[in-house]
Amino acid sequence: MRVVNGYFSMAMHIYDAQDIDSNDVLQFAVRADNSVSCETLNGIFPGLSSLKYKDPNTSAWT
Repeated sequence: MRVVNGYFSMAMHIYDAQDIDSNDVLQFAVRADNSVSCETLNGIFPGLSSLKYKDPNTSAWT
C-alpha cells in the first residue's frame, strides 16, 4: 500500500476484520484508479491510524 496525494493506492478491494485471519470481513471496492481517499476511510473507520494490506499473490500481510 502507498499513499499518493492523500489517497491510499491499493488493488481492487479493501477488506476489514477484527482478526486478520478471520473470514468475517467488510469488503468495499476502491475507485477505478485503485485509490480511496483518507477522508472516506476515516468516515467508515473513525480514528483509523493504520491499515494492513494482504497481497493477493503471496497472501503476505504488509
